[in-house]
Amino acid sequence: MRAREKGSKTSQRGQRLVFAAIALFMTCAVLLPVLLAVLSSRPDLYAVKPKPVRPGIVVVDWKSLGALLSGPVNPAVARPDWFGPEVEITGYMFPVASSQGGQKVAHFLLVPDPGDWLDPPHLHAAEVIDVRLKGGENTRLVERSAVVVCGRLSFGSLNANPRAILFLADATVDWLAEAETPTTR
Repeated sequence: MRAREKGSKTSQRGQRLVFAAIALFMTCAVLLPVLLAVLSSRPDLYAVKPKPVRPGIVVVDWKSLGALLSGPVNPAVARPDWFGPEVEITGYMFPVASSQGGQKVAHFLLVPDPGDWLDPPHLHAAEVIDVRLKGGENTRLVERSAVVVCGRLSFGSLNANPRAILFLADATVDWLAEAETPTTR
């Protein structure tokens, strides 16, 4: 009988070790992607009303821009103060071509949400602005840092870019420090 009790204690210990190993593996398999998504996410600027960086320039927020684009009236007619004069928009840079990451560019896309490790940015035409810098200027493309872009907003088609219906020409880029990232009002 004693040999049998000793054998059952050994098998119970083995079962506990197997259970612990499986539980540890499953916990890591579930928590690792969640942790990566949380650590790689940035604030969504869609509902943010940013403060002006440059005095005298109209600040355009993504939510108002989205509402304007979904309305029945031509956006340029409904808000002439946004289309024509220089405006300021806060967002995240996104490369036009995948090979541009980390390079100096004169053309990029501006989006309100850069996505995260599991969920890339949604490139809906109403939430993408095709940005062209002032003649001959280049800026370093940093994909996951918030920037303020100033330029002349236009609606329509500058080229055959199916990703965007909004364009910002003659633009300049100002970097937003992490501490200055706008907060939702």
